[in-house]
Amino acid sequence: MKSDYSVKHLTADRLVQAYPLARDILGCLSIDDWTAFAEPLTKPEDGTHPEQGVIIVERNDYIRGLFSYLVRQGLNGNRVLDVQNFAVLEMAGRDGIAEELIKGAERIALTHRCETLLLTVPKKSAWTIQRLTDRGHLVESYRFRGQVKQENGAAS
Repeated sequence: MKSDYSVKHLTADRLVQAYPLARDILGCLSIDDWTAFAEPLTKPEDGTHPEQGVIIVERNDYIRGLFSYLVRQGLNGNRVLDVQNFAVLEMAGRDGIAEELIKGAERIALTHRCETLLLTVPKKSAWTIQRLTDRGHLVESYRFRGQVKQENGAAS
């Protein structure tokens, strides 16, 4: 069955449109922070398949999900697709959006001949864990985040 969703690389002209979704999932992110992060990851004009980027899922020209990715070398020498900033618009149809994002990540892994797909899911999107396990992915670890205080007392 054909999906109503389109999965594609984020382009520079859509950065601002993707910002509210990125801010929702990533927390207190300014538009300047988002642009500084995402702009270098936008789809190149030459049509190549970059080893890092931002993928969006859209329907009717409205962005409903996104993730960022990086192809890197794993500890055992294999190629790894590392997916982060996995964001799904919390609404009816979120399961379909998550499914399209997961399939998009799997296609990128295949394109880049990655043997491993690591996908970090934000705590507020933990409901996607069942979708991932249904597709054969395993819960491998937990990820923690904390502020690092510099010697002058400021957090970085």
